[in-house]
Amino acid sequence: MPQFPNVSLAVAPFTLPAACVWAIIPAHMTRCLNCSAGLSEGSRFCSSCGQPVDFQEPTLTSDSNVAANPAPAKPRTNPSVFRPLNLSPGTVLADRYRILGLLGHGGMGMVYKADDLKLGQVVALKFLPPSFSQHVSRIERFHAEVRLARQISHPNVCRVYDVSEIEGHHFLSMEYVDGEDLAALLSRIGRLPKSKALEIAHELCAGLAAAHAKGVIHRDFKPANVMIDGRGHARITDFGLAVETQQSSSGGEIAGTPAYMAPELFDGKPAAIQSDLYGLGLVLYEMHTGVRPWDAGSFEEWRRRHTESLPPTPSSRGSDLDPATERLILRCLEKNPASRPSSALQAVAALPGSNPLAAAIAAGETPSPEMVAAAGEEGSLSPAKAWSLLSAVVAGLLLVMFLSQRSFLPNLLPSPKSPDVLSELARQVAAKIGYSEPASDRAFWFDVVSGYSAYSSKLPASQRYRGLQDEFPYPFQFWYRQSPYPFRTNYPFQVTLEDPAPFFAGEWRAGTDSAGRLNYFAAIPVGPETYPSAKVAVSPDWASLFAAAELDYGSSRPVSPRLLPDAPSDKTFAWETESHGKTFHVEGATYRDKIVFFKVILPWERLDHTALGSLSLASRISFGFFVFFVLAILIVGYFFARRNLKQGRGDLQGAVRVAALIFFVFFVAQLLTAHYVGDPDWIFIAFILCSGVALTNAVQFGLLYVALEPYIRRTWPEILISWNRLLAGTWNNPLVGRDVLLGVLFGTAMAFASIIRFVLPNWFNVNGIVVGWPVSLNWSDPATFFGNLAGNILAIMYAIGSLAVVFLISKLTHSRVVGLLFGALFMTGPFFRGENWPVEIAIAAVLALLWLVCLTRVGLLSLCVALFVSEVLKSGVATFDFSRWYAWRGLTEICLVAAIAVFGFKIALGSKPLLGSALDD
Repeated sequence: MPQFPNVSLAVAPFTLPAACVWAIIPAHMTRCLNCSAGLSEGSRFCSSCGQPVDFQEPTLTSDSNVAANPAPAKPRTNPSVFRPLNLSPGTVLADRYRILGLLGHGGMGMVYKADDLKLGQVVALKFLPPSFSQHVSRIERFHAEVRLARQISHPNVCRVYDVSEIEGHHFLSMEYVDGEDLAALLSRIGRLPKSKALEIAHELCAGLAAAHAKGVIHRDFKPANVMIDGRGHARITDFGLAVETQQSSSGGEIAGTPAYMAPELFDGKPAAIQSDLYGLGLVLYEMHTGVRPWDAGSFEEWRRRHTESLPPTPSSRGSDLDPATERLILRCLEKNPASRPSSALQAVAALPGSNPLAAAIAAGETPSPEMVAAAGEEGSLSPAKAWSLLSAVVAGLLLVMFLSQRSFLPNLLPSPKSPDVLSELARQVAAKIGYSEPASDRAFWFDVVSGYSAYSSKLPASQRYRGLQDEFPYPFQFWYRQSPYPFRTNYPFQVTLEDPAPFFAGEWRAGTDSAGRLNYFAAIPVGPETYPSAKVAVSPDWASLFAAAELDYGSSRPVSPRLLPDAPSDKTFAWETESHGKTFHVEGATYRDKIVFFKVILPWERLDHTALGSLSLASRISFGFFVFFVLAILIVGYFFARRNLKQGRGDLQGAVRVAALIFFVFFVAQLLTAHYVGDPDWIFIAFILCSGVALTNAVQFGLLYVALEPYIRRTWPEILISWNRLLAGTWNNPLVGRDVLLGVLFGTAMAFASIIRFVLPNWFNVNGIVVGWPVSLNWSDPATFFGNLAGNILAIMYAIGSLAVVFLISKLTHSRVVGLLFGALFMTGPFFRGENWPVEIAIAAVLALLWLVCLTRVGLLSLCVALFVSEVLKSGVATFDFSRWYAWRGLTEICLVAAIAVFGFKIALGSKPLLGSALDD
């Protein structure tokens, strides 16, 4: 008799004390558990029924509670109620199951084939042995098997339906599989044909992956627990020893069949996914060779085999299996669990001809995020390809800097004065006209002069660009504002001319061009009643303001005022004067003879204080189109998200991770760009509003992601492979690095295409295109710059939004091609301004093509990176003139993009040497 330790045993799937097992299986299993025929010493198969001996092998469990007290503490059923069942064909149980015949019996109990009269289908009924029914622990394990097995729904897992009790007999109903178990099949034919073994290997991996996805570890994976149905497909059965992942973490229990137990299980360590994969390796070994890697006659001998002996290679056993399959088998049989595949999906991906995504889709299933992440190739690049891509990125960044130098407005003007210098000039002008009171709060910012784009589009191209150096004043505006009280702004808590509304006496604001020439001043006057020391002006000093504007007050002529002043006043004035070949209209106002308003009407402004021009028809149409799709996506997305959440289909973990990233980064971006005051109440309100807006964006993204991702995963999973790998935490995966590197390249190309439109007028005398300016001109301080930089994280939402348009239109038209066309239109719609249709259409087509190729040929991760990089490169002013005060900002953005590219480059190489094998040697 084999020498087993003091453990309890379960003959799949039910646990019982070792003494009970040996009462059923006397003297070294000398009788077959299937047909009770005698077994000769050392035989592997029953000579009577052909059942393999491994089917007879008991499953070990060292349940300390059971082993210490094998007698039942209290019977679960009343012995007076318990009566033997005579289940002859035709017997009806519980008014539901009609017995069709006995399928098998033995130490595991009885299994009957039956008709489920309620559901109208054939099922299998598995009855506990009578002795088991008297033990609470046996019943609890029995219920646990049903509870865990019912969580799994997969074509390669035998379904368990329900558990019932009748006259003291406990049984479960499960899917009836018309076939035989893999152990019996191998006993009849030896090893499987190569193609069939590969097919079953794929199915076993898929079944295990489905169980692991539900947090269930089988713990007794062996040929006897694999059924081969009438169509030749594999079904994993018998979850009697299965545990949940959280439950297995406690360890301390030895469970499984010794011939198929992982080395760590012999030491009582907790079972893990890799423990099942060890059993998978043994089953694959046996399928391809017809024999086990080892044989043993006792528990201790099995322990030594599994923990110390290396398995003979399958090819040495005469098998002609594929080298990739052999590598997978040997990797699954590694002694160290960390050296085995990390998941069943990773294992199936290593099999020849593996395409688990295609198989899942063909079966009408939605592949899990883990399956998507495990699919596809490793993705590593050769050093030559990686260096080529990195070189292309560097070249692209240099081209972007070159174009920015020759297209963006600040770079086309003489070097603008720094904000500190311009602020001091504004304060000096204000002091000359009597505004020298102390300030409690200050703010400054840059902006493009209102109306200049429409004005410049009507100028000849040569004058529009080459004449900017001689433009008077420069069309790049600086604003300064100060107040004797803190600026309590509204959301987004950035000071503007109107927020907060001018209210306090002594508050004033001034505007100059980038050279410091005054063109605007407005103030709330201060009188003696406010500051007793304040001086009442004798006469307005208009000459000082004209001089600050570089206009000649002496040659000006009075005209009728036409503007309503931007400050309280009791007298208004107006002049016209000539300068730099232009006629300027100047308006002013005083209150008690103190200047409160001064404004130079610029050539691109109307006298009614409104900017020349308005949104073009093309801009209004494209903007309306964009808003329509955004609203449609949010409304439809809500209903799809609600449906997916109810059905448990969404990738909640991925949605929460990305939504958390968006919340954190956008929240920090708002905090950096906010203008603070030293008021705890205001700070608290600002904190709440910033977190609320960030949370709104995050929740909107989360709902959109939950609404969209399951359908993309079902119909187009290839674009999610690297994305899901990143969300799974494998940021150092070569495919992730490759897609990040390609995303940087696509993003640089998108930025190049967007910026080149502003260079065309200068190079080819193209009319209609306005001078370019940075997307973000709020350069008030470094914190604001970094806040605006972080705000580009919303590019992830743009990428998901474009994908949502593709999905929505594809659903409506049943054509992905049409969906992609609308998605491209969604992304390029805001690009159209109606300035020069041929140029805009050509460049929009290039942008649409880049978006299309990036999404369809690379994937979602690459598209997110591309849109982020494009926004970063367009939002700043890169320049080669490092003497300009803002040069470091553009250089920071270039370095950020380069750092992302280097990260992708290094990760994409995987384990390959940096310079290639030849140079590395």
